Amino acid sequence: MSSDRATSAKERKRLYIVRHADAGDPAEWIGPDAERPLSSKGVKQAARLAAALVAAGTNVGSLRTSPARRCTETCAVIAAALETTATIDEQLASGPTAAHIAKLLA
Repeated sequence: MSSDRATSAKERKRLYIVRHADAGDPAEWIGPDAERPLSSKGVKQAARLAAALVAAGTNVGSLRTSPARRCTETCAVIAAALETTATIDEQLASGPTAAHIAKLLA
């Protein structure tokens, strides 16, 4: 492998996209959907994912989360396990655009 290719591989960024863990049935939730919390099942799912990321030696440069409660709760569990913090990204509230993802990876 040439040194240019080796350098490119080292500088390559990985993007992990995690959908929030289980937040129950939206039809059963009374209140704004953005405030729907994780269910007890979702808390366990988030913990299992966090443990798997730690076991895999995952190193993250940043964590971004939608402001929706179920998303921030999922991300908080992952951030704690990875000993980092998460940033709420308002642009993730309605789904990121390709341009926004490109900006995050730049």
